Amino acid sequence: MEINNSYSQNSYQSQTSSTKKVDEVNSGGILNTFERLIDKANTNNTDNVKISAAYYESSNIPSTSSVTYEKPTSVKWEDQLVYPVFSQPELIEVYKSLKDTDPEAYKWHVQLVAATNGNKYEDAPEFEAFVKKWMDKGESEDIAISRAVAYAEAGLLDYGKQRVHQVGKDLPYGDIKQHGFHLINNEPLKNAVMKTLDSLDYEDAYDLVRSIFEGFPENKGVPSSFQELLDNFGIKLEELKKLNPETAKNDKFTFTGDVNLKDGTDSKEYNNFIFDTLIKFFEDRIEKLDYVIENKPPEESRDFHELRDGLNSLIDNFKKEAAGYNSNF
Repeated sequence: MEINNSYSQNSYQSQTSSTKKVDEVNSGGILNTFERLIDKANTNNTDNVKISAAYYESSNIPSTSSVTYEKPTSVKWEDQLVYPVFSQPELIEVYKSLKDTDPEAYKWHVQLVAATNGNKYEDAPEFEAFVKKWMDKGESEDIAISRAVAYAEAGLLDYGKQRVHQVGKDLPYGDIKQHGFHLINNEPLKNAVMKTLDSLDYEDAYDLVRSIFEGFPENKGVPSSFQELLDNFGIKLEELKKLNPETAKNDKFTFTGDVNLKDGTDSKEYNNFIFDTLIKFFEDRIEKLDYVIENKPPEESRDFHELRDGLNSLIDNFKKEAAGYNSNF
């Protein structure tokens, strides 16, 4: 899932630095519409469009990239385009079609085309600070951006109006904070997810976000969401109650998929019910993952043990956060 400052290199870089992610990423993960359109342009215009190493050797790729190609230029570094490949006439024609077919993707593209080293983090102070923090911890800018995009997709980071990378496949340009944890009032859960992601490398952090918010890997590319997964889990619990009415007759609460906590000391019992249900939800995610592992096709080389470890770590962190939350009452 590596994201490079040379945006269109993503899928090629991934093959060498992150081979275990290539299939998942290219099938609709964090790589967005533009890489796929570039591939389409290459396929349809093989005589006119050549996105190759030769192109990068003759381009001004930013010096902050993990792989740097530069040529002498009179253009100041801050004014150099982050993605000069998008200025190719053939690709411009491809991208114009997005205006009617996918307006949000078109808005992102307009910003990415205009991205320079000087303005790529403009109007996105939290996103820029996050990238800098992880660079200070030793990650390259490319990898720190990858991590930032994963957190932003989860609603854990305000991506503002940064121009360095599209966030999600359906999220608008400019974070309006109407997705993921922006909409959830559950600090123990949010803190547990943050601590767990912080403890993982950027690839495993991204997989954990996909597991929670998309149902990865068992969804096999079918669109989903955290709320949809929670709603479905609530339905599953109710079906189990019908099968075992005696064990459920004293249940005081019903889980509807809503994980928002209630305020006040008299809400402690309900909030603990939500905590317990969320633990069961994450345990259910592990069960689904185990099923995928046991039934994976021969061509699937991944064993998903990092994702399983991440989910177990999340459960442990969440239990600690819930206990700390209760200690304040």
